Amino acid sequence: MIEYHADDYGMFQQQSMEICRCIHEGHINGVSIMPNGPELAECMKMLPAGVIKTIHLTLFEGRALAGKNVPHLIDRNGQLDCSFIKLLLIGLIPGIRRVWHRELKTELSAQIKACLPYMEPSGIRIDGHGHFHMLPLVFDVLCEIIHENNYHVSYIRIPAENLSLYRIHKSELHENSVLNPIKAILLIVLAKINRWRHPEIFTDLKTAGFMGVYLSGHMCIENLRPVLRDAVKTARQAGEDLEILFHPGYVSEEADISRITNEADRIFMTSVWRKREAEAVCDSLPEQI
Repeated sequence: MIEYHADDYGMFQQQSMEICRCIHEGHINGVSIMPNGPELAECMKMLPAGVIKTIHLTLFEGRALAGKNVPHLIDRNGQLDCSFIKLLLIGLIPGIRRVWHRELKTELSAQIKACLPYMEPSGIRIDGHGHFHMLPLVFDVLCEIIHENNYHVSYIRIPAENLSLYRIHKSELHENSVLNPIKAILLIVLAKINRWRHPEIFTDLKTAGFMGVYLSGHMCIENLRPVLRDAVKTARQAGEDLEILFHPGYVSEEADISRITNEADRIFMTSVWRKREAEAVCDSLPEQI
């Protein structure tokens, strides 16, 4: 199966309506839902039946569901304010690590519980905003929560891409961020570390190929055409499904823009590239395979 997946569903109604349009008029068949989205309940009522739903754990956007119980994770306004690099380094310092481990467990437990009513009986699916769930400290916490609550987790996004696909077609790719290849390599390394540290968690997980980090923010049809067929072929040869990640939820309402708490998110979610990604998933993608 190919899952054309949209992240960040449930933040705002207008933005989520854009994603719903990509479901009705395009090929989006999976979404990741923001546990702390200020309009999550209203947005979930709009979501068509049959769409694959995943919990989109967040540590740097929106309010903390655990409130003042996680002082190290929030700013003075109670908004989540964690840094990827900071969490990576904190995971290496035993004393500080314990404090952050406790607070991360409190917040992520609250986020998972907030989304449980929307999950399917077949199992809970989990990923992370900005792929923070792949940080070893965060992944440790996530595994602990799963074990202690006996959660049946059927899928955790492992964003480890086959970079050779992009090397082959490098001359055909357009306007990609210079940082994306570095992010893709780092996530491959983190995936190997987490598999080594927690082999038990991967035993029952559904395996899937993945693409969407190397071209993150630039998943337009011009970039997809060269690599999509090869990516699907590689996944099928490995006997895996393929998750293709998009961010088609364009935020355009001034009131909503003012509620985005992370500046990088604000730039990302209001970029014209969100419209181009929406155009891509409403294009004839299956015919490209």
